[in-house]
Amino acid sequence: MEAQVVNPGVVGDPERGEEYFNQVIDGFPPCSSCHAVKAGESIEGAPNLHNVAELAETRMENVTGPAYLYSAIRVPNGHVVEGYDDVMPDYGNVLTDQQIQDLVAYLLILQDNGPIP
Repeated sequence: MEAQVVNPGVVGDPERGEEYFNQVIDGFPPCSSCHAVKAGESIEGAPNLHNVAELAETRMENVTGPAYLYSAIRVPNGHVVEGYDDVMPDYGNVLTDQQIQDLVAYLLILQDNGPIP
């Protein structure tokens, strides 16, 4: 998967990202219906996103964690985490760049030690 370029002119808002994470978007289920965000929680079928920013930094060589997360939302079948099926809805066709940046900003704060820049 090639990483999608994150638009540096679009700054994400983690509070809006959390709202999007927990709401139905264009008929697609909320992210929270498949992804847990608290340490130790799990929902069958999708990875837990606690500390996802740290993990995202290691997923693709020469790609930052935020760029990887952006790509994973924009093109969900571009990189499927080992051990999981390719079942994530194609949010890339319904979310704006701003909404994706907001989601990424939210994911970046799901850390034990605070956000990763």
